[in-house]
Amino acid sequence: MESEVLQGAVEDRVVLAARQGDRVVAYLVASPVPARNGWFIEELARLPQAPNGTTESLIDSAMRRFAGEGGSYVTMGLVALAHDCFLSNPWWLRTMMRMARAHANRFYNFRGLEQFRAKLQPARWDKVWFISNEKRFSMRALYAVGGAFSGISPMRAIAIAVIRGAAQEVRNLTRDRGRA
Repeated sequence: MESEVLQGAVEDRVVLAARQGDRVVAYLVASPVPARNGWFIEELARLPQAPNGTTESLIDSAMRRFAGEGGSYVTMGLVALAHDCFLSNPWWLRTMMRMARAHANRFYNFRGLEQFRAKLQPARWDKVWFISNEKRFSMRALYAVGGAFSGISPMRAIAIAVIRGAAQEVRNLTRDRGRA
């Protein structure tokens, strides 16, 4: 399970853990969103051996806790490259987003994430808009958004993704040859 989010100060965060016996099999980390009287579930991780429904139980426990403390808003964050975000963008950006979604799906199951969130039946879905002072959305603006999401140079992020994708394909081929 990922644990980088637990590094550093956690005084204002809520950490919930699911146990199976003496072993932590899943955890949830949430941070306050004071401006909206709510919480952001920033990390939700589980071991493959965790019982089905563990993540849903953690989310339910967190939401009940936040509501009990007077909170009125909970978000699991945005879904990058969400399927419905393509509609109102320029054709070149829609094309790039569709390609990115198709090729990045091996690392980040977009449809599965959308389905997981939909089954939680949120009261509403809020769209997040990127606003630029340009007359038209440019590659430069796209590069800035990519840097904001990845935390590193978008070109470096793409190179890492390509290398990881190639490595995964090699592992898949080696595994498939071993079965034959």
